[in-house]
Amino acid sequence: MNSPISLGCRRKSGAISLTIGITYVGMFRLFRTLRSICYEYSMPKSHFRIPAYDGPLRRRIRLLVKANPKRGKAALRFAKYRDGMTVEEYIRACEDVGTPNYAIFDITWDRDPKRKFIELYD
Repeated sequence: MNSPISLGCRRKSGAISLTIGITYVGMFRLFRTLRSICYEYSMPKSHFRIPAYDGPLRRRIRLLVKANPKRGKAALRFAKYRDGMTVEEYIRACEDVGTPNYAIFDITWDRDPKRKFIELYD
């Protein structure tokens, strides 16, 4: 089977020539990799990594939106939010949906300044 990318090196009269052979599949993979690298460096780092919420579990949640802005399992978890409930109560409520591990990440995502779905208060 041919490799998607092949390299050849030849020395002729003191000079070294390099030959690069690339198949269509190799070109597609290379383009996809370069595109993802360019996309990653063009976006702000906060877009990719938001530090997870590590505050006290006794803080209370206030909803800032009326309708559920999410879809899928995230929507099921978002439906568990109630005004005045604590972070700990929300994590326990997400156990019913079967995804308590995502609860902390949901809190982090939902209180991000770009979204402002919820806010936490004491």
